[in-house]
Amino acid sequence: MEPQFATKLSCGKSKLGIACFTETHEDVLMWAHYASSYSGMCLSYSGYELEKGLSDRVNLVRLAYVDGVPVLEPRHASRTDKAAIQILSQKKAQLGT
Repeated sequence: MEPQFATKLSCGKSKLGIACFTETHEDVLMWAHYASSYSGMCLSYSGYELEKGLSDRVNLVRLAYVDGVPVLEPRHASRTDKAAIQILSQKKAQLGT
């Protein structure tokens, strides 16, 4: 990776905000990891209404659990914002189980 691209990518990642959602409230592992060891709370929402109320600048991206590392393609060189989303929307599969 070229140093200039790495710098642009880092800048692109720093401009992103991340929020996590789940499709179920019954996942014990999620409660253990993300709800302060089972002491958090669960908010219910309508996915449709949530997406409808978001700005056009907001992207909802499903997290992919993968075996390898994120792959960046040549097209990402000119769109570091898309490259940052590509990287941040993937997680090592063994961590997701």
